[in-house]
Amino acid sequence: MKNNLQTVELAFPKNMMSSSRSEFNMPTNFAKVVKNMIIHYSGAGSKRNGFSKLEYDLPADEKITKLQHYPTVNGDMQFLAFTQSGKVFRRLENTQWSEIYSNITEHSQINITMFANKMIIANGVDNLLSYDGVSVKQISQYISQKKFSFEIASNSSLKTDVFAENFPKDRKVKIKFTDNTQVETTVSHTSASLTDGFIILHFNDEVIDKDVEDISYKLIAPSFARVYSAHDRLWAIGNKPFDLNKFSDDVDRTRVYYTDLTNDETGWFDDEGNLSSINLADKMPESEELVSMAVKDNMTIFFCRNYSQVWVGTNPRASGDFAWMKTLPIGLIHPELVISMPNDIGFFSQFGARTFSRFLQTEQLDIADMGSEIATDIHSAIEKVRLSIKQNKNIH
Repeated sequence: MKNNLQTVELAFPKNMMSSSRSEFNMPTNFAKVVKNMIIHYSGAGSKRNGFSKLEYDLPADEKITKLQHYPTVNGDMQFLAFTQSGKVFRRLENTQWSEIYSNITEHSQINITMFANKMIIANGVDNLLSYDGVSVKQISQYISQKKFSFEIASNSSLKTDVFAENFPKDRKVKIKFTDNTQVETTVSHTSASLTDGFIILHFNDEVIDKDVEDISYKLIAPSFARVYSAHDRLWAIGNKPFDLNKFSDDVDRTRVYYTDLTNDETGWFDDEGNLSSINLADKMPESEELVSMAVKDNMTIFFCRNYSQVWVGTNPRASGDFAWMKTLPIGLIHPELVISMPNDIGFFSQFGARTFSRFLQTEQLDIADMGSEIATDIHSAIEKVRLSIKQNKNIH
């Protein structure tokens, strides 16, 4: 059988009739060429909608590690190919691949979520990236210092009471003047002022020619392994790529981060330049690693390797709104093995296939798999992974 999501050649009953016989045992005179079909586990087939052939005309030394579609604002469908060399290629259905970005670390694990009509890209190594249908850019924001005072010291320096640690050498800043105009420059250095509590902030360009109202310094969103969209915010976990065979050596491996601002993919830092986060280790009975997260109704589920936590509420910035509900003795064996269904969440735990609502309703007493609708070859693959982890690394 050949299956490349375009054409499937297999023995199949004429007139697309179902059969109780295995497709591999059908007589050759029953052979059919079935185009654009989904082959069901039972042997039947149905039309596969929404698939069309894309020519693999990438350079010969490029290998696709992740393929993603992106619907543009005008309704066109773009396709993005992430390759092993750290490059990103783009094409439409009737065009050729063209390179649009090349600064991703080679052989990294790409994780993607959609947020505010943008594609957010994480890999646990590079700083967060976003794609808006035109270009791939680093996610960054400017932190306002409007609450501080500014006095002209020279045409390239200001006397101010800002914190010097927020203005290291070569940091990019925006200077807003009292007439609402602004310029961009970089920090040269800071020096002591004769006035207690003040410093002299020096710039690399002579741009101070009128009274200053505000200075904002630039912060770039950090690297995260996986990023998610939930409750009008971006959430991120893992400062290093996921490793199936061992725990991460990151000291904050059970910490989840979220944007300080809602509906803004750049708003990771608060007014003081700090990242907002929740440390789930406080509610764990043993050392853990946060693997994935999902949302069902008003509940947020944080999946670790052996345990999961359920939190209720939607706003982690509001006191008492986002709160821990319970810790469940079931985990997730891989961040990709969780899926949101119409009215539930399915995932593969160290005990097999489970649904979140059933496990929650039975108060942790349900030990059965989801049922016979899960193909036996999937069960076999999961069991092989579980046994490999237990025998080789003993982390479950």
